[in-house]
Amino acid sequence: MEFNEGAVFVFLLYNITSLYWHWNQFPDTRFPTRQYLMATLVMALISRLWTMSSARIRMVPSRRRSVRMHLAVMFPLYTFLTVFGTICCVLDKKELELSKHFGFVVLWQCVSYVAILTMSVLLGISFKFHVFDQIFVIEEPLELRGWLPRAKDLTPRGLSDEKIASIPVFIVQNRWKGECVICLENLDANDHGKMLPNCGHVFHQECIDEWLKKKTSCPLCRGPVFSPNDPI
Repeated sequence: MEFNEGAVFVFLLYNITSLYWHWNQFPDTRFPTRQYLMATLVMALISRLWTMSSARIRMVPSRRRSVRMHLAVMFPLYTFLTVFGTICCVLDKKELELSKHFGFVVLWQCVSYVAILTMSVLLGISFKFHVFDQIFVIEEPLELRGWLPRAKDLTPRGLSDEKIASIPVFIVQNRWKGECVICLENLDANDHGKMLPNCGHVFHQECIDEWLKKKTSCPLCRGPVFSPNDPI
């Protein structure tokens, strides 16, 4: 666990515990402001725990599931609760201003909107670089799931195992500048990476190998993995 992750975890856990023990001391409000605070704090804690646990697993499907869960469930629900909580706080402004919890409520509102804005920017960048093609890629052909009849033209058309194995593997000596856009994780020291020969973009070995089983292009720039003069 890195220092930043630990600090966020302790901050969330402390405030959840404090709000629980001082529940009756919170001012009586007309709207469920206390419930909003507890719900968003718990959601943020669950999100951090999920992210931290999935980051320790060097498996592409596990990371995909983590990102999907955040995009499909946590982020929309957290955004809705934050907007709903803002309305409650505005309507209960008089009661909150007279309590010692007013400063924390305002602080948590600011933190929540900064998190939502940051996530929105990251989503925009992901759409721009087509990261969602890999996040929501189907791990197996549709015909294997029984949705469509078997057909040769439905088989994923990637590189051969020999071509994938021909791309050299290197061990990261120091933390690589930038992240692997497939799993959205950094390339840390002692990780195994691969640099695509044609464009020079770098990814985790297990991530790019999985990608190239289905695609013949770079997941970042969409250029060919090998030179056009080199037959696939």
